[in-house]
Amino acid sequence: MDNHLIITWHGHACFSVTYDQFTMIIDPYKDNTVPGLTPLSLFADEVYTTHDHGDHNYVEAVTIRDNDRTTPFRLTRIPCAHDTSQGRRRGLSDILLFEREGLRFAHFGDVGEELGEDKIENLKNLDAVMIPVGGCYTIGPEEAKKLIDRITPRVVIPMHYRTERYGFDELQHLDEFLALCDDVKRYEESSIEITPETPAQTAVLTYE
Repeated sequence: MDNHLIITWHGHACFSVTYDQFTMIIDPYKDNTVPGLTPLSLFADEVYTTHDHGDHNYVEAVTIRDNDRTTPFRLTRIPCAHDTSQGRRRGLSDILLFEREGLRFAHFGDVGEELGEDKIENLKNLDAVMIPVGGCYTIGPEEAKKLIDRITPRVVIPMHYRTERYGFDELQHLDEFLALCDDVKRYEESSIEITPETPAQTAVLTYE
């Protein structure tokens, strides 16, 4: 079986990930919670959320297919603070680490803390990472770049940021993160296929 993924961005921190006809949705947002984004109506085999906030946990937007497919991945939840105060302001948010032989990827939810070495070791050398870069509620551009440099993933997909079209006003603009990266590749579509041959890059997906 080929070790390749199709990752599709649905805006904010919501993604679908497909592997061998199995599709998962991660962090669907509730209608009218994120400025500029339209309501979600998605289909999948499973849905996962990183934490219990409305812009990440609206599982009602996902219709679960009626079949016997089970996830081909082993899931490890890594709890992290949603802020720089050990979670006292915004609680916790999990990093979701998905693994199978020859393939590892992670969704970083609303991580807001600087990760310790114990967590860093589990997250090194991922094939793909979906990471917030907008600050305010999560780590910002500089913190995200520092974290990426520590874990050295192959494909970095930024999320949870602001542009002229969408995103919370209090978030930093995507360009502030991209200015720190020297391997940016912009896609005209919302999906990226990740294969063993996919080169290292910061992949900017287009919201459709």
